[in-house]
Amino acid sequence: MRRELSAAKAKGERTGVLTFSGQSAYPEADVTLTCGSLDEPQTIAQGLFAALRQFDQDGVTFILAESCSEQGIGAAIMNRLRKAAGNHILHATAE
Repeated sequence: MRRELSAAKAKGERTGVLTFSGQSAYPEADVTLTCGSLDEPQTIAQGLFAALRQFDQDGVTFILAESCSEQGIGAAIMNRLRKAAGNHILHATAE
């Protein structure tokens, strides 16, 4: 993800990362938002729309989001993220 962030910043994008409690930090991003806990996926679902709105308010033009398990409520979370991304999915590691 760090490579993708650097490439986006080099193109003049304002970058954001959507992460979960206890996950990697991304100081390279202009905005990093924590959206719930992987241990409690309902907290992710509860905070997802607010996080996406916050990125909009902060003028973020390039967002990378960590993924969660697609079991149970995780399927709905990932579906919403795919829709927000216009199905533009980038499979990346933390590096």
